Amino acid sequence: MTKHELTIPSEALNAPESVEILRVWAANEGQHVSITSDLWKDGETWGIMLADLAHHITTMLEQQTKDNRVQILSNLLSGFHSEITCPVNDPTGSVSEK
Repeated sequence: MTKHELTIPSEALNAPESVEILRVWAANEGQHVSITSDLWKDGETWGIMLADLAHHITTMLEQQTKDNRVQILSNLLSGFHSEITCPVNDPTGSVSEK
């Protein structure tokens, strides 16, 4: 673990069947991602994962800021929609072998 890595949740450490889904790093003024590419083969399941992640982010921000949960989620969805419809840049990369 590097000094900038997040702690692995104890549930994931203690479950032998656990799988890391993705890592997102901010570096060199960009976003860098590693994704487990053989976990799910359909976009809908990935969409459910993104929705769950949005709820986790909303909970975090609600606890940190004491802002209204509905407004936080609305702002998150607004940013998501803006980036989906008019991306700031095009993602690049490829699927690599483990």
